[in-house]
Amino acid sequence: MPLARRLPALLVATLALLCAPAPASADDEDDFNTTWFGARVGVWYRPSIDMKVQVSGTSATALGFTGLLGSRIDIQDDLGVRENATSEYSFRQGILEAEAFVDTRWASVSAWAIPPYEYRGETVVQRTVSFGGAQFSASTPVESKFRQFHWGVDLRINLINDEYIRLSPVIAARVLAVDWEMRAPQLNLKGDTSDVDSPLKYDDAAIIPYPEVGLEARLGLRRWFEVDVKLTGMALGYFGVEGSTFAFEAGVTAYPIPYLGVRLGMRYFDFQIESKSSDAREQFDFDTQFLGANISLIVRFG
Repeated sequence: MPLARRLPALLVATLALLCAPAPASADDEDDFNTTWFGARVGVWYRPSIDMKVQVSGTSATALGFTGLLGSRIDIQDDLGVRENATSEYSFRQGILEAEAFVDTRWASVSAWAIPPYEYRGETVVQRTVSFGGAQFSASTPVESKFRQFHWGVDLRINLINDEYIRLSPVIAARVLAVDWEMRAPQLNLKGDTSDVDSPLKYDDAAIIPYPEVGLEARLGLRRWFEVDVKLTGMALGYFGVEGSTFAFEAGVTAYPIPYLGVRLGMRYFDFQIESKSSDAREQFDFDTQFLGANISLIVRFG
């Protein structure tokens, strides 16, 4: 075949070779891996609480056979509750927490838990209040305990997931469990949350399951360093409760080696939940926020 007739075909073949991607090298194979599994163990350091709560309930000390309607109580101003949380699962004034995770190119799943922690207060109440079916008169010494714990499973759909960025809508199933009580030891009087109308019960704790949806972003040279931000929330209107939840988490993680990381972050929870029960003896209503910094050790394998 004459060269002139071969020239167009040769030019097309040459352009195709120039534009074709280079074959993967050994260095390329060492690039960031988007498939991991691992665990995180951390400490939520002295989370603060801000709570306004109203709890009805039934009790042998309740007045009348319909029980007592709860009073709206600010736990710091009315009950002298201190900001420092205590727990059987603590480390240097921080609450231990744990998470297990699996990451793939297109989806990531994590399961996490913050074990029971509580806030305590002692004061002489300055007004008559009712809580959990018991009435506490003004000038009565009272002791209070607000104990709770959190569980969660988060599913992330990774729209973008490479060595620089991961952008993921989040679908989560979570649980808040509360075990709150007030006592007047001199009067042998106690009011608590054991009778409130919550979806589930465990021991004396009222358990409130709730879903959340949101968005998470991770940015950086993710093999060595990344910044993460996660926002989730939900309006509730089922399981016998109504209201809303909101969570915000952010952190910075450094990986001195690819499989070991140290994360410094912060967490904010906001719960505004009330019972839909028509029985006044079982109603509750609380507006609660938790805020605190956390530090974690992350181990991941891929």
